[in-house]
Amino acid sequence: MQSQNHKTSRLDNWPERLAELIEGRLEKPFEWARNDCVTFACDAIEAVTGENPAEGFRGRYSTEVGARETVADYGPDLEAAVTAQMARLGYPEISLRVANRGDIALHDGPLGAGLGVLGMDGKSVLAPGPEGLRAVPLLECKRAWKVA
Repeated sequence: MQSQNHKTSRLDNWPERLAELIEGRLEKPFEWARNDCVTFACDAIEAVTGENPAEGFRGRYSTEVGARETVADYGPDLEAAVTAQMARLGYPEISLRVANRGDIALHDGPLGAGLGVLGMDGKSVLAPGPEGLRAVPLLECKRAWKVA
């Protein structure tokens, strides 16, 4: 596991890797543990850095109830859990105004708080939805973290 002091850098080919991930998920519907907001954000971090932040929880749930129970192991709600994990992984919280492609943001989604990744336009956060990725305007998000 990475420590809070670990400094990850972006891979040289991260834009292509992130674009490939986004392209592959454009029409893939939301699915717990396979294409939910947390697994998508973790897959985006892996595309950008080459490191897998989902190591401790991927495969531990397959339903909404299971996802909520897993999140509870990390914090009282998704926002607190993500905040703690991003700090532990060494990804600092940043202002929404300076967030850029490949960074992670927290937004209000259909099921409550959700995560997404800043897309290639740098203005929209992409997150899994019922019919594929949906775009949330960055400035409608609540928090953001710098990935590498």
